[in-house]
Amino acid sequence: MIISRMSQLLAVVAVTCFFSMAYAEQSKQTKRELQFELSTISIGLPYCPTETKYVGSFHVIKDRNLGSWIFGISETSQWKQMSEAQRQFISKLQNEYRVTERERQRIGTPFSSKTEYTYTPEGMLTYRVHGVSEPDVRRMAEAVIEWLDKKALEKLEEVQKRLESEQNTIAEAQKKLPKLEEECKQLEAQADEKAKKYTEVNYIDRDITKHAEKSMEELARNLRTADFELVGLQARIDLIVKYKTGGKITDHDTLIKLNQMLMADEIERAGVLARRSAYEAAFKLAKELYGAMITRGSVSSQKTAWERKLKNAKEDVLIFEEILDDIPPEMRPVEVYENKVTIHPVRID
Repeated sequence: MIISRMSQLLAVVAVTCFFSMAYAEQSKQTKRELQFELSTISIGLPYCPTETKYVGSFHVIKDRNLGSWIFGISETSQWKQMSEAQRQFISKLQNEYRVTERERQRIGTPFSSKTEYTYTPEGMLTYRVHGVSEPDVRRMAEAVIEWLDKKALEKLEEVQKRLESEQNTIAEAQKKLPKLEEECKQLEAQADEKAKKYTEVNYIDRDITKHAEKSMEELARNLRTADFELVGLQARIDLIVKYKTGGKITDHDTLIKLNQMLMADEIERAGVLARRSAYEAAFKLAKELYGAMITRGSVSSQKTAWERKLKNAKEDVLIFEEILDDIPPEMRPVEVYENKVTIHPVRID
């Protein structure tokens, strides 16, 4: 047990150290020096916001989803460095783009569409940012790249969290399964013993659980019926005794008849009590068998579920370890093509 727990601890420590190194590598790679190239060629843009005076474009490996960076731009470190006019411009765009996903797909976005002035290298995706001034475009480009870096790191962190979660599932499953296995064996033996007794009494050899369940329902009705009969008989017996001992009936023939009635009711009462006792014993046997079968099935289902969890968790761990061993591009910092952002002044056509 100590060795097992020590192995688990070492595995967690190893993964944590590995992730720390991956995280450090991410941070190191994000310390890039962007080159900004200010073009003298002014361009006209379709559907261009009136506030736009400059537009910057850069290319990244086509493994990113532009998604909703327009809504996350205000959470970057560059936001406070932008001019008030630029922040108001972006806030206006954010409000305009707060529409449903379906509408957004129909409308499209002016921030990543292709234009005649932008050449997109093979396998790359062109991003385009607008600004009210040339410095604001620089900060916008840096902010978008920062946002993309953040999303990439979040994806990496999510893989790490899921890896740790699946490792915990494996540890928990390996702890629970031996206990469930032993419990299943014990319940199997108990259920078999009760089933043997039940079949001997009821002369059945199949569908024991269903038979027991139906027997419980029938026997419960019989018990209620017997109780009602006993109440009626006891009332008759009490009344006959009352008449006999009350002293009001002195006629010999009537007393003989009351004694006969009393004897008949007591005999019938004894029969009902015997039947009730048999019903009760049979009900107890059926209930014990049914309970044993249900409990065995429940524990067996738990065992099966944990076996499935263990199998799936082991498969997922292999997948996540492969991802962390060779981190895919979408979980790495953005690779900006030639580390360059080109800025064009915008003309009004």
